[in-house]
Amino acid sequence: MAIRRPLKLHSGNLRDMTTTDVDLIVDEVIRQYGQSPSVELTVNAGNGNLNPLTENRATAGAMATGTSPWPTADPTSLTTVTYENTVQSLNNTTFPYRTGKVYSNYSYPIYRNASGNIQSMNKTDVYDTFIAPALAKLVLSSTTQEDQAGTYFISTNASESGATQVSTTPIAADTNADIAAFSVGSLPETLDQSVGVNNFFLHRIDAVAGVNYINPVTMKLDTNDLISTPKTHFGTMMQDLINHHAAQTIRYNYFVSTNTTFGVARGTGITDTYTTGSTTRFEQPAPNTYYAQNVPSGTPTVQSTFFLRIGTV
Repeated sequence: MAIRRPLKLHSGNLRDMTTTDVDLIVDEVIRQYGQSPSVELTVNAGNGNLNPLTENRATAGAMATGTSPWPTADPTSLTTVTYENTVQSLNNTTFPYRTGKVYSNYSYPIYRNASGNIQSMNKTDVYDTFIAPALAKLVLSSTTQEDQAGTYFISTNASESGATQVSTTPIAADTNADIAAFSVGSLPETLDQSVGVNNFFLHRIDAVAGVNYINPVTMKLDTNDLISTPKTHFGTMMQDLINHHAAQTIRYNYFVSTNTTFGVARGTGITDTYTTGSTTRFEQPAPNTYYAQNVPSGTPTVQSTFFLRIGTV
């Protein structure tokens, strides 16, 4: 790795940046990514390209009719709903060359090499010093604005502090058989009677308003003058670089909780709850007419959980 110590201006003199100075620039790189992330998740019902999410709920069996007690009814079963609502798209996949950029006349930050001479960082130096540490923070399991801006998590809440709901359409839902509805009224019961448990929403973490970092010194390419880089120019340079490298490396997908082979889990688990119990209901609507129907009963429990996971490839 080629981690460099950039130079800064201090009372008109060049000084090596401290570790704190460099860490604050890394924070600014994350903030820049949060303003315009290159790995985007959106919600488009039925047109997702991540692993599908499934949820199940118990349904009644068909009612049996007989002329003597009691006919044998069909067993209860499960109905399965598949959600493919999350779309992952990649932007800024081409390396950001300088032509036409606001920073086209500025070098990468300068540093003092092993011989004591001043030279500009190359692409590898910038990646190792600023971009790689930012990428490492972006793919942690935490969901802070300072360290994970522009990345995503799942919540059952429509609103989350420090984040923006991507869509009012949930990426998945958890429903159960309506046990109370199945237990009352005359037969036959409608086979599928459901009640909502949770909706799961996609949120993107907001960037902080600003980072109080010190501008590194760069070289103006047309004059070879050393200058403290204008913040707008340096910010755009860092945003282009972090977006490019994030698009090459950061990915999301849904995995069942037992599959931890990729990345880390983000946010609330996407549960699938249903009951496995059933009860046979009987009814005699006429002297020689007998009904029997198996309906869901008991307490629904979590049968499986999926997580949105973020990692690098």
